[in-house]
Amino acid sequence: MTRLGCYLFFMCFLSIVPVTAQSDVVPYGQWIGPGESVLIGEPFSMLLEIVLPQSSELIDPGLPAIWGEYWLTPLPSIETTSQPDGLRIYRQQFSVTLWTIGPISTLPLPVMYRSVGQTTVQTFQLPPVVIQVNSVLDPDDLDLRPMRPPLEMVFVSPLMIVGVLVIVAGLGYGLWYVLNWSRQHRSMQVKISPARHALDELNRAAHLDDPIRVHVRVAEVLRKFIGVHLGMPTSDLTTDELLRSLPSTSMPEARRIELQQLLEYADLVKFAQLKPSANQRIISAARRWLSEFAGGDDA
Repeated sequence: MTRLGCYLFFMCFLSIVPVTAQSDVVPYGQWIGPGESVLIGEPFSMLLEIVLPQSSELIDPGLPAIWGEYWLTPLPSIETTSQPDGLRIYRQQFSVTLWTIGPISTLPLPVMYRSVGQTTVQTFQLPPVVIQVNSVLDPDDLDLRPMRPPLEMVFVSPLMIVGVLVIVAGLGYGLWYVLNWSRQHRSMQVKISPARHALDELNRAAHLDDPIRVHVRVAEVLRKFIGVHLGMPTSDLTTDELLRSLPSTSMPEARRIELQQLLEYADLVKFAQLKPSANQRIISAARRWLSEFAGGDDA
């Protein structure tokens, strides 16, 4: 074999060997733990290391903050290192806290990767690692450690609590006093009959200066009394409509005629501009009608 043939054979061999070596790489990964037992509630570091061929790229596993028994806090982002032997190493550091005593194993972690420029995803299983967690209840260990993450408690001054209780008690007493006074006030009120109330309204109307206003007010008082006494609306009725709507048994015929005369006379003063008589005359007639109609009432 000539020198040129040997040289070409050697160059072909060098070009084939890296490809063959790279194609023979089996992806793998591992958790690198502290190498010794840890204490419950104390953070420690763990390293996730994954090795792939350079022609492949890792799909971020995206571990949750609480992964089984492991409370994880990712420190930096994933670091990538390319090796001369055609390998690519992915590393990510985690701060880990365990809250259960005993041997605690990581959960199975499927690692997904794919060839660069390809969409087909390949997977291999990361072997679990077991961490021994010891209790902090060691007679020779005088350091205090929390059994759970500390909670932020809001301090409330005892004086503030007492002040709030005093305010609430004062408001409660004030409400009770108002309700009690209102109940006593209602119980002291004397129930006034419709006839007595109408007579009081007539007495106040007698002090009006304008005779027209006196006659109009007398008619209003009588209409209101009829409405309350018989339980019927009267404010929107004319005198004729009011008289026709009265039940036949509601009052004697004589009282009905007297009521008609009083209301019609007040209408003439109000609408027909009739010169009214003396105030005392219609006031006396209305009082007499109320007294006779009410009978044994408080009138």
